[in-house]
Amino acid sequence: MLFRSVSAAALLAAAGVCAAQPYAVTLNSAASNASWSFSLSAPYQTSPANTCNILGNWDSVNNPGGTRTIPGLFGGDTNANTPVNISAGSVGASASSGANPLHPAGSFTIALDTGAGTCAVSDFTSDILNGATTSGSGSASITYSSFRTRQPTCTILGGFPITVPLGNAEITALTATQDTASAPGSLSSAGGGAYNFNVPLTATANITASLNGAAFPVDPTPVAFVLSGTITPNGSTATMSAEIHVNQQDSQAGPLALDPISFTEPLCSGNLIVTLVLASVDTGVTIDSNMSGSGVLLTPPCDPDVNCDGSVNGFDIEATEQAINGDYTNFCQPSADLNADGAENGFDIETEEQRVNGAPC
Repeated sequence: MLFRSVSAAALLAAAGVCAAQPYAVTLNSAASNASWSFSLSAPYQTSPANTCNILGNWDSVNNPGGTRTIPGLFGGDTNANTPVNISAGSVGASASSGANPLHPAGSFTIALDTGAGTCAVSDFTSDILNGATTSGSGSASITYSSFRTRQPTCTILGGFPITVPLGNAEITALTATQDTASAPGSLSSAGGGAYNFNVPLTATANITASLNGAAFPVDPTPVAFVLSGTITPNGSTATMSAEIHVNQQDSQAGPLALDPISFTEPLCSGNLIVTLVLASVDTGVTIDSNMSGSGVLLTPPCDPDVNCDGSVNGFDIEATEQAINGDYTNFCQPSADLNADGAENGFDIETEEQRVNGAPC
């Protein structure tokens, strides 16, 4: 049969190679905490004219008693409701977790190679808010041309900025998901069976936000941080503590149109509607999190197609032998410890040969 026997040389050469032990870690939310802050600044798209504008809430059918706007100090059709150009301004918003700490959820897999002093993290996910909601303040600064209103009759001088409150900036979700299949890192003994790890990660942060009750578009944001902590393996389980620190700035190109904003003009109490289109959105996110969790040792799946090429044949045995000798290029399983005896050696090659030739797991 194909590859029926394993050479003694292969067995001896691979004997004593320590397996990279993969642990699936789940955060203990109650014992973990996080704080975060969010800021947003967005200038207006002001070209062409009236892209951003102020308009009365008058409607000939649905609101004939509403406010009408007439651009300028003189002239114009006083029976019409005409947009007033906004020439400059921006939207600003901020939010933070405040004094009460958040309790994040999340999970990841960390493979420990204590002999080589290396580790690797995969499938990192974190839900920072974990069902909580945080809110902050939002406002719009607008500079407009002078205009008049009817119902009520009023003259409003322009040329200088005014601030329009936008209500709450609310964040209902903040998650981070690892971008790469696996991220390598360092591993060192901390004594007492514990190991310190440091793993640089890149992830995508997704923010679900609303401004004044309306959904506010925030593009997925790439973030980079180092996952640092201590893990203590104990046979088939492990305990873990770790921390992350994120300080990320991002810019999103426009134009981005906001939902129309209704407000009462403070001088004469006219009812106006502001239409805003953002030229760009600059955001800043900071996250500080201390995490505790527990891990469960993962055993390799019983799948003889260890190179994931869709076939079970001698190339899988060859890929196993390469992995035993430190080359995982063609090996797609989480560990080459195929017989689950805690070591990667020639006996795992023999196990793979038996499976390729039809032996059950």
